[in-house]
Amino acid sequence: FRTPAVDSTGLPHILEHTVLCGSERFPVRDPFFNMTKRSLNTFMNALTASDHTMYPFATRNEQDFENLMKVYLDAVFFPNLERMDFLQEGHRLERDPDEPSRILRTGVVYNEMKGTLGSASTIFYNKLQEVQLPGTQYANISGGDPPHIAELTHERLVEFHKQHYHPSNALLFTYGDLPLERHLALVDEWALSRFEFSQAAFEVHKAISDSRVDVAQRPGMNHVVRVKGPPEPMLDKHGMYCLSRVLSDEAAHRQNEYDRMVGRILSTLLLDGPSAPLYTALIDSQVAPDFSPGTGYDGSSLHPTFGIGAQGIAGDDASIEVVKTALLNSLREIAVNGLDERRVEA
Repeated sequence: FRTPAVDSTGLPHILEHTVLCGSERFPVRDPFFNMTKRSLNTFMNALTASDHTMYPFATRNEQDFENLMKVYLDAVFFPNLERMDFLQEGHRLERDPDEPSRILRTGVVYNEMKGTLGSASTIFYNKLQEVQLPGTQYANISGGDPPHIAELTHERLVEFHKQHYHPSNALLFTYGDLPLERHLALVDEWALSRFEFSQAAFEVHKAISDSRVDVAQRPGMNHVVRVKGPPEPMLDKHGMYCLSRVLSDEAAHRQNEYDRMVGRILSTLLLDGPSAPLYTALIDSQVAPDFSPGTGYDGSSLHPTFGIGAQGIAGDDASIEVVKTALLNSLREIAVNGLDERRVEA
């Protein structure tokens, strides 16, 4: 399903959890985890990204495939979405068991994201996306930012499901050697036959495909954005730096798979392995012990970016300048002399 994150309340993420808390034909407390115990599956999961949510599964058994398909179809299209499930999976207030006079906010996703956003690398990457891609769904934290998760209501969750979890906004994929006709019949019987076309659901894709970076909010090329975060436990020095930019916001480029392929190949040539020039300039030269989050070509969104950075540095102006100088000198040399043709061919 296309589920663009319009804010950082974690709405698509919390909905992903809540639809798996019982459905019309499977009104048990947790059909998803019940199936993990009874199924022969080789893979089961549910995943939320900045612009879509997916529910993948795999199995080598034909009957198990049909069973899983039925559970998944009923879960996503006809979930119960009970308020109590929202409070459990999303957020709620409880008394502190160790100090009853104290009120705490808790919840499965709320606590999960508190842990996730406690990582310096995650904080750094999220800020990088926010600064580079203002005005788009990619600037928001799709999993949810705890202070904003607390703003989400059950009513809004139900309304979001009604519009976004509709066949007019869905893509269904099957793969393998089982007969496709049977799959299509099951999908129609268990889901599609109970819906009419929805223009509102169909047009959700426009919120993604028509998104544009708000250039007025984006800092200039030489602007430095600083963000504070916790130390990285595995590094002696805790500073990070990344020089990054959006490659293009033109629709033609964003949809050009050839350009994306070239971006991925160029990223590999520049960064991957001891013989890569930027690896030599930063890591081999001991300017930094490792690349920073956000390094490399990122074509996972509609706004491809390319970044080069380092972590494990002091983080002051002098150390940043050393990293920046090493990067730019290496890039200038590549621009003049090109890349090793043997690596390109390989």
